[in-house]
Amino acid sequence: MNKKCILVVEDEQDILALYREFLENSGFEVDTATNGEDGLKKMTEGKAQVVLLDIMMPKLDGIGVLQTLKDRGHKLPKTIMLTNLSHDEALKDAEKLGARECIVKSDVTPNQVLEKINHLLET
Repeated sequence: MNKKCILVVEDEQDILALYREFLENSGFEVDTATNGEDGLKKMTEGKAQVVLLDIMMPKLDGIGVLQTLKDRGHKLPKTIMLTNLSHDEALKDAEKLGARECIVKSDVTPNQVLEKINHLLET
């Protein structure tokens, strides 16, 4: 059986390492990017079934990634936005651009993120 691939686009190394290890231990193939430009490139390759996408990143932020995908006519993978700000205006923009979920990093555990990923994979 092929492993489902999760792409984690996150510039904070500790968070990136945490999700990589947790998701790999949960049976997923994990790909990563540390900035929006690399994340955009990997998202257009279409390998990942679900993307965890940080909003605040160098080179291109998460909203810019979503907008660029839309502008180029790419199908948006099932995307969960990650943010540090619970009242971030960008969350509304992300939802308008097709993000399925928005998560405040400090409010969830890796297990809760895993539940959201599994739910998206079932839909």
